[in-house]
Amino acid sequence: MLAFNQDLYDLLKYLHIVAAVVWVGSGLFVQYYASRLRRAQDPARLGAFAKDIEAAGKQVFAPASITVLVMGLLMVWYSDALGFSETWILIGIAGFIATFITGNFFLGPTAGKIGAASRRRGAGIGERAGADPPDPGGLPDRPGRPAAGDPGDGVQTRRVEPRTQRRRAPSIRGR
Repeated sequence: MLAFNQDLYDLLKYLHIVAAVVWVGSGLFVQYYASRLRRAQDPARLGAFAKDIEAAGKQVFAPASITVLVMGLLMVWYSDALGFSETWILIGIAGFIATFITGNFFLGPTAGKIGAASRRRGAGIGERAGADPPDPGGLPDRPGRPAAGDPGDGVQTRRVEPRTQRRRAPSIRGR
């Protein structure tokens, strides 16, 4: 075993924590965004999102989770104070195995199937003659009105129309 170096241990811990933040933070963002898309009920956007999640699983989630595992294992191996028999380390390894299996054998392939089905079903969307392409941002077409297909967030909005005739306030001086 190498002689213990606190700077090396701190580097391993830093990389472990940064990778965990990326992994967990990305997962939370995906859940947040997926819930918004589900409420919007837009199959084209949901299909594109599923395709993006499939790619993110390979490019973000898998590398981040493997980095968490490798840096954690290296910290335990490198430090005399830590051991593989400690409960929280065994829970972490079991958690990694569970999320690895779930992500690689269920969530990733399912997202890929949803994206592929959406591409097959939505191949003709917006391609009719004279049809406007779908708005990718889902922004309202006019202020005060929700976007098409947007169920809203429960907040009632009202469109304010400009007045055509302004009433004058009564004059106090004219009395």
